Amino acid sequence: MDGILKKYLLKLTKYVKTMGGTEFSLEFSDDNHLWETDELRIETKDGYSTTIMSPFPLEILDDNINEFLKDEIGNTEYGGRMEFNCIDDTVTIYTNWRELETVDSEELYLDEDNEELMELFSKIEDRYNNAFSVSFDGYGDDGSLQEMSVMTDTDSTTVYNIPSEIEDFCYQILQQWDWVNNDGGYGDLYFSPRMKTMKLEINFREDVEKEEKETTISLKD
Repeated sequence: MDGILKKYLLKLTKYVKTMGGTEFSLEFSDDNHLWETDELRIETKDGYSTTIMSPFPLEILDDNINEFLKDEIGNTEYGGRMEFNCIDDTVTIYTNWRELETVDSEELYLDEDNEELMELFSKIEDRYNNAFSVSFDGYGDDGSLQEMSVMTDTDSTTVYNIPSEIEDFCYQILQQWDWVNNDGGYGDLYFSPRMKTMKLEINFREDVEKEEKETTISLKD
């Protein structure tokens, strides 16, 4: 924590102490403006709670605290609270953050018994005889096919303008899963025209709250 931020937080702590407070806390998030109000909810030595106004606009702390928090937990979505002890002149910072994690996966396998797949291979046989794959990704009520990778004898070629026949077939298969809403899903469809097979691998994400982290800092150093 840099000296400027410590200076302001110590000033805030000592001010609360002169107002009869022994502790107080501030909540924060990763918004551009951390504080919705300049009011402080403080606890007194008699066990009472009361509200006072900060001696300075709390928004002047935004840049310093944002930089400190990102150094502590990285550039992820975060939130938490700062608990100040006016007796010891310390602040304990409790941070938590959220990350998208893969929580489940499924597979689907089709072969020559599937009429729609055989019809697709018949339509594209003059253009694609080698194996190819199509990737997809969905999140927040939206999703799309990303790219197509076509295998050659020694390498692979990326195709961004996916042929309409392949595109239509992929979307038809994917409609069986909810891969675009909320935290969405992602994966690949693997096609083998020569083997007359298709394999789908789909993964589902979830917004997971990570374990809270606790850091106590002396403001007097």
